[in-house]
Amino acid sequence: ARLDPYFEGEAFMLDWHRQVLTKCVTKYTPDIVFDYYGNIDTLNHRFRGAYEGVRSTYEGEHEQALEAYPRAYALVDQHIGWLLDHMTDENTTVALVSDHGSVGHAEARVQWRVLENAGLMTYFPGDPGRTWRNKNVDWSRTKAYPWGSGFVNVNLKGRDPEGIVDPADKWELEERIITDLYSMKDPKTGKRMVNLAIHNKDAYHLGLGGPGCGDITFFMADDY
Repeated sequence: ARLDPYFEGEAFMLDWHRQVLTKCVTKYTPDIVFDYYGNIDTLNHRFRGAYEGVRSTYEGEHEQALEAYPRAYALVDQHIGWLLDHMTDENTTVALVSDHGSVGHAEARVQWRVLENAGLMTYFPGDPGRTWRNKNVDWSRTKAYPWGSGFVNVNLKGRDPEGIVDPADKWELEERIITDLYSMKDPKTGKRMVNLAIHNKDAYHLGLGGPGCGDITFFMADDY
């Protein structure tokens, strides 16, 4: 019952998708249609740890997660069925693409704390922001910043809007950041929290690297 309002909202959202798609296809007769629905991603971030039994924040959360996943996938299946029935014909090519994979984690840690503690990321005083994204970053004193979930960028002169790091110093600073990332330890267990941290050029070995990735790519250890 605690999940009912959430799934009622999700059903309303999917109904809205269908109304919009119907109107757009009727009005524009497009050659290609994209439809994105992010509920499974939301569910993974919220419930994956509880679903796998590695992390619960309140009594009954595991049971609630076990209920949530079948209900969520039923909604997705229903929506895909509607798309096939109403948005396709014998000449339509359909591509179904998932979001990223997900595993349960016991703890969540924030990588930008490493940059803050090392004095590489600085904020204006008195700012009440909850994360680095909504804090008032003092870019004139910030040498590095997180980008996405697994990247760190150097605040580089000539590339970043308010870059302060000379390109000649970039590699040495990256080495320092990589060392700091490896030094991240779980305050409860002392376990190292980063499995791998590498320069952009080395990330090519993993199918990453290049301008679409950060100056440093890193991967958290299991359970984080």
